Amino acid sequence: MANTLAEMALLSGEELKVGIIETIIKESPVMGLLPFKEVSGTAHAYNFETEMAGAGYYAPGDVWVESTGKWEKRTTALTILGGDADVDYFMKSTLSNKQQIAAPVIAGKAKALAHAFENSFLYGGTTVQAQANEFQGVLQYIAECDTAGTATVDLDGLTNTQVMAMGATSTKLTLAALDELIDRVKPGAPQCLMMSRRMRRLINALARAAGSALVESHGEFGNYMVSYNGIPIIVSDFILDNVPNGNGASVLTVASYDRTVARVADYDNSFILALQFGDNALIGLQSGGGIQTEYIGTLQDKDVERTRLKWYTGLCLESLTKCAVMINVIDA
Repeated sequence: MANTLAEMALLSGEELKVGIIETIIKESPVMGLLPFKEVSGTAHAYNFETEMAGAGYYAPGDVWVESTGKWEKRTTALTILGGDADVDYFMKSTLSNKQQIAAPVIAGKAKALAHAFENSFLYGGTTVQAQANEFQGVLQYIAECDTAGTATVDLDGLTNTQVMAMGATSTKLTLAALDELIDRVKPGAPQCLMMSRRMRRLINALARAAGSALVESHGEFGNYMVSYNGIPIIVSDFILDNVPNGNGASVLTVASYDRTVARVADYDNSFILALQFGDNALIGLQSGGGIQTEYIGTLQDKDVERTRLKWYTGLCLESLTKCAVMINVIDA
């Protein structure tokens, strides 16, 4: 059974590791929900379900038709996410409480890990800012659910059942469309809807106009959270609402999306993800027991002591119908 980072924090007896995990979850709420599978070796091999089995009704004497699910072998490699945190000896010796200087330095590095992971969780392998060593993100995994196969990067609302295009280029979100997105994740409901703050505000406004409201709650580490029809809404500040219009044929060319572009007309769209987590769904990967801290010690050329944070990690989607995305969606 895969554990989430929040569960790992409860199981850990190491105060520093617990603090790092808490910081990461506060910075990236999706990390509090995503379970992680421990991988032996440098990669995770799995069977990807491309088509569910069928069943039918028969009369006595009928010829029975064989219909099993279709699978293909896939492999996801782990990558190394990490960074070094230096504590200046002068600052450490001149402050009365030594922990006051070390704790925020390491917390800052944990925050950087959270931001890097969430960015790759969304965009890994796509967009013009993709990095060579980052793991593949959920947008590319969904793109690869296309009938065109695993070489596909762009999100095609015509040939991919897990891509829902609000329009050929751009259309305002409706609650009916959000319900349809949720229904594309099956069997079972998604465990979260992931979107920008702007999209969450729009859903709030649409719910109030319909005579209801989103249910408010707080996560395990105090994160503010709302739910739509019992499904938590996870806000990501890495979804920037500057996504270009679709290409006129219900396709989002995410492979050429530049996340630094200014939000102007025709570059004012967003996307919403519906995600189901766990085995045979979307799951995080790690090796070595999760996030590791290594005390490097005093450097020869700097008056500092160094602590290294490292995480052998990755992400994989093990089934066709466990995640879906709405594209070409706008709030006005």
